Amino acid sequence: MLDKLLHPKKKAKPAEFKKIATSFYQLKQDLLEAADKNDINKFYEAYLEMAGTATALSSIISKVEDKEILEVAEPFLVGEIIKTDEEKEAVRLEVRELRKEMTAVGALKFSPVTSKWIKAIVGEIVDELYEEKSKNKKMRSKILEDIQTPHFVHLIPPELLETDFDLWREYIVGTIVHMQHTLTSYGATNTYLKKIICYPREEDELVLRSTLKHEIFVHYLSLIGELSVPDDWEEIAFAVDVIERVKHARPTIKESEKHLSDYAEEYGEPAIAELYQRGRQLAVEGKTGFIIRPGVSDRKASYFSIDILLAEARRVYEEAHVEPRRLLHQYTALRAVGIILGGFLMGLESKEKIKPLAALRDFFSCLYSRYALPSPEYMDWLTKKGGLIDELQEYAEYLTGQTINMIAVEEVQTPGMWMLEKLSEFKANLYYVVTDLYPREYDGRDATDTKGMMKGAWERGMGHLLLTVYRHFHGKRE
Repeated sequence: MLDKLLHPKKKAKPAEFKKIATSFYQLKQDLLEAADKNDINKFYEAYLEMAGTATALSSIISKVEDKEILEVAEPFLVGEIIKTDEEKEAVRLEVRELRKEMTAVGALKFSPVTSKWIKAIVGEIVDELYEEKSKNKKMRSKILEDIQTPHFVHLIPPELLETDFDLWREYIVGTIVHMQHTLTSYGATNTYLKKIICYPREEDELVLRSTLKHEIFVHYLSLIGELSVPDDWEEIAFAVDVIERVKHARPTIKESEKHLSDYAEEYGEPAIAELYQRGRQLAVEGKTGFIIRPGVSDRKASYFSIDILLAEARRVYEEAHVEPRRLLHQYTALRAVGIILGGFLMGLESKEKIKPLAALRDFFSCLYSRYALPSPEYMDWLTKKGGLIDELQEYAEYLTGQTINMIAVEEVQTPGMWMLEKLSEFKANLYYVVTDLYPREYDGRDATDTKGMMKGAWERGMGHLLLTVYRHFHGKRE
């Protein structure tokens, strides 16, 4: 049934536009009403009708005049459209967005040119990240398969309807409510479906490049576990975005860097060129743009701090006479940091011949292996009664002759070192960096050698303890 609706023998005609488009808007409301009433039968009926309607609408929209589009859509739009000269331009832009929406909602495939560009861009990413042939082939196939047009049945796959209504109702309602935004954007990563949604007929290769590299490298690869950073980290996404712009906007990188300010309005960042150059300068001068927070551990990469980059962004703003208070807005701050980081990576590529995407992946993979929370089983071995921390406490009391209170370093401000603090003649606090006790792959044969990693953590903990006690009692006094 669904396949026949998506591939009808009888093609829609432009003369039917008013009827089809009106049905499209009405069906949105019907779907929301059915979801609200928990009426699965009515929802499925409207779903099938929408699938066919979306396909028909997309097939004829290129032959429909703006005036016709606005005439049908206006009753369904929020607010009255005013005909002043200033707002005629707004109406023109609105019609353009409506046309994009109607084009995308029923496009099952990418245009041949867009499809060609997508394959080339995915190939670049995969070739940089995966040298091993079988992994390269597997990831290339998976990513290409997971890049989809925003056709209605891609946004709401039919297999969802075969499961419990309560499991997907919230997702579907959100999808329908925000459908126009999704359909008219260049691209986005659907975290629920773990798919990349991309506009079907992109005419600008540079925009497609920036969009796909942004979505694939950070959001998508993080989502499927190939990148050890949270999938919502916009600062990394903007770094990748600006790198792509610099590499492909002009015939040479040098030329692109020179004209980077041309994209200030598009990025919404007036100091884009200055931020980028500051990042490049940091790399060339051998400086770092970030710090690692000792003792901080989670699966959200909170151990990675952008405070230094944010401070650099503020200095750039002041020098460029841009209001620094803009950075109080989180998205603006992350964008500015991302642009600096992009410049930093391009500087490193020029200086040390690194591959930016591979360097980012390896850097965060290394941090994750050291600072991310271990498995519950490992944490139990570490913290249970008689576990490693208790053993360290007992040995510390034996060495010092004092009652020791063990305190994880995140509870106090220390430079990341273990430290013994005397409270009285017979009591002391021992501040320890908990991540020093986490498993590290190099301590064992491989990542599966838990016993080997536990042995390495025990030796590391004892080493830190002995050094801390020795430094406290016998170290040089300033």
